[in-house]
Amino acid sequence: MIMTNFMFRQSKAVCFALALFLAGFGTVKAQSESTAFTLDNIQAVSFGEELSMPVWSPDDSRLLAATSHGMMLRMIDLNKKNSIQTISNSRGAGFNASWSLDGEMVFFRYKDNERQIHPEIKSFSLQDGKTKSSQLHPNGLSSASKAVKNTDPVVFVNVESLGIEAQTKDESRCWKITGDEGQFYNPLLAPDKKSLIVHEGSEMYLYATDGSGVIKHLGTGIASSWSPDGKYVLAFLDSSNDGHIISGSELYLIDINANKITQLTNSEDMNEMWPNWSNDGSKIAFEDERSGKIYVADIVKN
Repeated sequence: MIMTNFMFRQSKAVCFALALFLAGFGTVKAQSESTAFTLDNIQAVSFGEELSMPVWSPDDSRLLAATSHGMMLRMIDLNKKNSIQTISNSRGAGFNASWSLDGEMVFFRYKDNERQIHPEIKSFSLQDGKTKSSQLHPNGLSSASKAVKNTDPVVFVNVESLGIEAQTKDESRCWKITGDEGQFYNPLLAPDKKSLIVHEGSEMYLYATDGSGVIKHLGTGIASSWSPDGKYVLAFLDSSNDGHIISGSELYLIDINANKITQLTNSEDMNEMWPNWSNDGSKIAFEDERSGKIYVADIVKN
């Protein structure tokens, strides 16, 4: 597959949320090998409104998802048929929305209006349905919501330098992860918090969280989820016939230790994107860009 300019995805509102971080991409090719994993029992779990970027709840009973148009935030209850709840209609709320560790709260970005430059962070309680203000880092929401100890790292994009930085939960220390040059985005912290995946252009890199630098280059694509054991990463790679509209997209599996990217899907009727690994390791959720549906599949190691 061929990676195309990610900012020119006119058919997806993900452009709106990611444009702040992404630079123009060149044309590169991905390494492809057979994989020891297969996907079984693939089923659609959404209907109606087009959705994107699914994220599992800690108990794997629900999925957060962003609307394809406006990146507003929805929640899919997998234990109830056709149950999709609106969490927020604020534009951009669905981009990198995150769960609390106990699964009782959802954290998301919030803007009162389009002119508001810096978003607030809100929390939504599943118990009482109330929304409150939160002090979590707006550009490091995923890792901030998982930080427990005061020394746990929160990784984020510095929106001025477009570098990746980190700070402790208690904000007693802050440090750079990437160098001064480059335009980086989408930091993805590993389960053990010792490393993270960083994107620059169309390339994925593994960095040390302590700021000691690059560990290794992982290949081409957009990484979106670690496996619970930290051995693998799910990613996707799209293609375009005209440089604007997506014509194809497949899911890939990165073996971190072997430094291999292997193809997980190969379909002509779906554009699979934004895969997310369930917390028990048995399933993945992903978006089909063509239909706007969210799918869930068993991921089986052969």
